[in-house]
Amino acid sequence: MRWRWITPVVQENLIVLGGSSTAFGHRWTLSQLMRFWYLNCGLHPGRFPVHDTSRWDEFQVINFHPRVFRDHDVDVKIEFCGVCGTDVHTISGGWGPPTLPLIPGHEVIGYVTQIGKQVKSFGVGDRVGVGAQVGACFDCFSCRNGDEQYCPDHVHTYNAVDPVSGATCKGGFATAIRVHEQFVFPIPDEISSEDAAPFMCAGLTMYSALVRNGAGPGRRVGIIGLGGLGHLGVQFAKALGCRDIVVLSHTPDKRRDALRFGATHFYDFIDDAAECQACFSQTLDLVISTLSVWKDYRDIIPLLRARGRIILVGIPDDPLPVLGIYQLVISGVLVGGSKIGNKSEVVEMLKLAVEHGIRPQIEISSSMYGYFWIKIFTSRSLDVLVSSVGRAMRRVEEGRVRYRQVLRMDIHMAGVYQSSSEKLEFEFRRGNDRTAEHQSVYLLYPPGG
Repeated sequence: MRWRWITPVVQENLIVLGGSSTAFGHRWTLSQLMRFWYLNCGLHPGRFPVHDTSRWDEFQVINFHPRVFRDHDVDVKIEFCGVCGTDVHTISGGWGPPTLPLIPGHEVIGYVTQIGKQVKSFGVGDRVGVGAQVGACFDCFSCRNGDEQYCPDHVHTYNAVDPVSGATCKGGFATAIRVHEQFVFPIPDEISSEDAAPFMCAGLTMYSALVRNGAGPGRRVGIIGLGGLGHLGVQFAKALGCRDIVVLSHTPDKRRDALRFGATHFYDFIDDAAECQACFSQTLDLVISTLSVWKDYRDIIPLLRARGRIILVGIPDDPLPVLGIYQLVISGVLVGGSKIGNKSEVVEMLKLAVEHGIRPQIEISSSMYGYFWIKIFTSRSLDVLVSSVGRAMRRVEEGRVRYRQVLRMDIHMAGVYQSSSEKLEFEFRRGNDRTAEHQSVYLLYPPGG
């Protein structure tokens, strides 16, 4: 088996490629290397899986074989992938035991590398996105009416079974993904790849919930939670012309951000509850809850006008608590849910984002050091595992991200150069000190099939 070899020397923001060849003997900036390696590495199907839900933040790089390529398939080389709360819930077993090993990620942006012979909408080199769904039956009532996300036989991007091959679907924490063209979306030139990623789930979820439930000019909308979904929902509500946009949050220090995103009012769940009730009693047309933990919605129902709606888009681990049924009956308030959106809504959403300058506020993590396994041959053997992916997931789980975590899927960098004979030298620097010994190193990252 051939192995991919690489000899990085980390010096603050530089990587030095060492070795006998003068072609590799000069310095490259980190951004130059990332761009060069991404464009020259080909379609390497390496992925970050979770193997144990009790150690859900410990990822590993694995090799994999994608399912058989079909006539309507599109292969996408992944550049960025957003991190959704759903990823944390799934890999930690919050929604039940997942199929392991699990490769999460469903906010995918990349470039088309191969299309099936029946694909007409995309060509090689197109920049595209993939969201939280990769399959449907295309024949049921929902599919025939443009609601494929509600298909009884829907196929999620990961932790689902491909109905044809029986293989477990693998998500976007990877170098590549293979998807039916119906669930591949064109990305406008005006939106950068890193900004486009959160639109594939967080943005679409909020946009669809708003437009399908009447958000628009003159409407009063409440949004519970200002996180990855909520901060985009506020911007979309403003772009749709809503009269009042009320943010309800348990994090008071998000007030300034909420107003910057376009909210007209911000209330803390605890400290401002009485003021909120006094100002907006029986006035809101729609409340969308993005929470991943349940709130007592009996406090929310009085804010809604007669026949107003509470729409749930966050999915907590625990069952829905008891609602005030009497309150619902006498007010006519409806409680429902909303799941991502359809393809036409993706196109409409991205068009609105371009027209109104809507962008997610993101934090970018690189997977370059995200997971690689090196073996240093000195007097002793040492296996080194490093995981920036795990750190990123923990930040999401702890609610410390403002407001969406995005992974740069540059595990392509883990091995551009292949050799069966050339031995490369490895130097390691700590600050300004250089270790005395030179160490031969190879990267255990076998090429995929």
